[in-house]
Amino acid sequence: MLWFVATLPLAKTGTLEEVVSNQVLEGCRALVVDGSETNRMVLREYLSSWSMSVECASGISWLSMTARSIVR
Repeated sequence: MLWFVATLPLAKTGTLEEVVSNQVLEGCRALVVDGSETNRMVLREYLSSWSMSVECASGISWLSMTARSIVR
């Protein structure tokens, strides 16, 4: 299992929409790795709606996708 922890400060002003702009994510690449096809599909739809380039993988196939993304 792989996970990470991020500690982020609370925003002092503004709404979530003002603080996080989807434009920042446009063109970014995302690799979604999950054993559930349904979860991968839902995440692909969300990330694609933010104009991100999305690849999905299940199980061990994520290793080859990660290796390919490093070469790009």
